[in-house]
Amino acid sequence: MDAGSAVLWIIFVVLLVIVVYLVVRFIRSIRGRRRALTEKYGYLPSHINLYFEEHFSTLISEWDLITKPKLEGWKQGIQGKLKTIGSGINEISEYRKSLDSRIDKLEKEVIKLEKK
Repeated sequence: MDAGSAVLWIIFVVLLVIVVYLVVRFIRSIRGRRRALTEKYGYLPSHINLYFEEHFSTLISEWDLITKPKLEGWKQGIQGKLKTIGSGINEISEYRKSLDSRIDKLEKEVIKLEKK
C-alpha cells in the first residue's frame, strides 16, 4: 500500500465515522423529540395537531371565530339583557291591560254621549 492510497483510506474512514456519528445523532434527536412530545401530550401527536397548536390563536383571529370563554361571557350578558327586556315586557303588558280597560270605559262613555 503506497502513501496516497493510505491517505485516501484514512480520509474514507474519517468520513465514514462522521457519517455514522451524524446518523446516530439524527436518530437520537428523533427519538428525543418523540419522547418529549409523548411526555408533553401523553401520546405522539400528528403533524396536524402540532400545526393547530402552534397556529391556533392566529386561526381564531383570522377566521373571526369565538372562543368558549368569550361565548360564555356573551351568553351571560345576553341573558341579563333578555331578563331586563322580559321584565319590561311584563310591565308594558300590565300597563296595556289597565289602558285597555280605561279605553273600554272611555268608549262606553263616548257611545253614551253620542246617543244623547
